[in-house]
Amino acid sequence: MLTDKQKNCPYCHSGHQPIYEKDNSARLVRINLKGNKKHPYCLNFVYKDKLEKDDYEPGGWRITNPAEYYRSAINYCPMCGRPLGGNEDE
Repeated sequence: MLTDKQKNCPYCHSGHQPIYEKDNSARLVRINLKGNKKHPYCLNFVYKDKLEKDDYEPGGWRITNPAEYYRSAINYCPMCGRPLGGNEDE
C-alpha cells in the first residue's frame, strides 16, 4: 500500500516538479524525474553554462553552448520512496 506522501508526491506523479533547480544569469542546473508506461523512469540532470554569446535574435535563440543532458534509470522515487515503473499501487 502507498502512503499518503507517496500518493501525493509532486515529483514522481506529475513529472513537472523539479527535485532541484537553479537558473540564474550564469548557469542552469535542473534535476527531475521523467517516465511513462513505455519508457522507464529516469533521473534527469540538465546542466548549461550560459554565455553572453547565447542571445535572442529575431527568429529565435542563437545557442552557441548547448545544454548537457544526463539520464539514469531508477526504480524508486528518491523523494518519497514509491516504486516506479512496475505495479506502483502495491
